[in-house]
Amino acid sequence: MTSPASPTAAAPARAANATGHFAWADLMTTDREAAIRFYAAVTGWTITFWDMGEMQYPMWTIPGAGPNASIGGVMQMPPGDVNPPHWMLHLAVADCAAATEKAQQLGATVLSPPQEIPTVGQFAVIRDPQGAVLSLFASAQPMPPSAVPVGGFGWYELATTDQAAALAFYRALVGWEATTLHDMGDGMLYQLFRRPGDDGDSGGMFTIQESMPMPTAWVPYVRVASIQQAAAAVSANGGTLLHEIMPVPGGSRIVTATDPQGAMFALIEMP
Repeated sequence: MTSPASPTAAAPARAANATGHFAWADLMTTDREAAIRFYAAVTGWTITFWDMGEMQYPMWTIPGAGPNASIGGVMQMPPGDVNPPHWMLHLAVADCAAATEKAQQLGATVLSPPQEIPTVGQFAVIRDPQGAVLSLFASAQPMPPSAVPVGGFGWYELATTDQAAALAFYRALVGWEATTLHDMGDGMLYQLFRRPGDDGDSGGMFTIQESMPMPTAWVPYVRVASIQQAAAAVSANGGTLLHEIMPVPGGSRIVTATDPQGAMFALIEMP
């Protein structure tokens, strides 16, 4: 989703929307207040509330980042929800209904059909053919990709059961292009991808190996100024680091973690 905007003519705006980038990220969690405290300690995010009438929607906000300071939100999962806590990424599309229909034709499962958020846009929730859940989001106003400040989402990673098939799905759905394929050793290949026309890569994907059992899922990477400090904050505030801080091609350093409620995310220190 996007931060609240004034009403606008939806059809022309959606036609101009930059498709294929992740426009928003919602944390679906079992303890909203605890999650807010945890991510504030790790990332420095603050909370801005959007009044939705019957509820106040808390939005992750980067202090001092200007008009694009809100980058996502946090939602309390309802009692009895069988899904584990997770990050729901919202993939920008020009037309939500058309993209949802196309995704279904390509083998995805529609979990929630297109629905309107007044003045904001339309979204639908799908499960891709390999099992990763995400939202298709058509904004009511243009949402071009912007530079990633410290505190923003700097990378997106798909852990999947079939990397090649997943790439083919997203290529057909939103036009992603394969770029560099990295051999990580032990049979693991890491495929980078980007939106057509972009100068840099948007993220990567890999096939889950038997030696590293994990769910099929999209994982967002938060850009931090010091990965040592952020990783230490994860451990000090009840989160779990899943591996040591490691360098990756291009000069960045990363670490993957879970928050205290179990949602997986990652940190990235970019050069």
